[in-house]
Amino acid sequence: MIIVTTPTVPGTQISRIFGIVCAESVIHVFANSNKLKKVKGAPPPITGYQLYAGNAANARQSALSQLAAAAEQMGANAVVSAQVNYTSFQDGTINGHGNDPFYLVSAQGTAVKIQPMQGSQNT
Repeated sequence: MIIVTTPTVPGTQISRIFGIVCAESVIHVFANSNKLKKVKGAPPPITGYQLYAGNAANARQSALSQLAAAAEQMGANAVVSAQVNYTSFQDGTINGHGNDPFYLVSAQGTAVKIQPMQGSQNT
């Protein structure tokens, strides 16, 4: 599966457009350093930023993997005009986590079928 942020894939032509595909993943961040310390095996709070960055990367990869799977189910072999967005929100009612932030990672794009252009060596 090819996923690109551009509207086309160099050396190919779009032979069919299947439509918009979307996927989401959620990250929970412990804002309170005391909560971070309580997580079994968690590093000290200063390293918590690295922990968060790793979670963000995992959430982004999860959203992109889900996007690819959704496109494949439609019969596509590529997603063009792909975007990844991050939205933060806080809700004290979610699993009793108080005001710790949650981040929604969403990925969207257009599922398409591409084929090599005649005379092109790229794909």
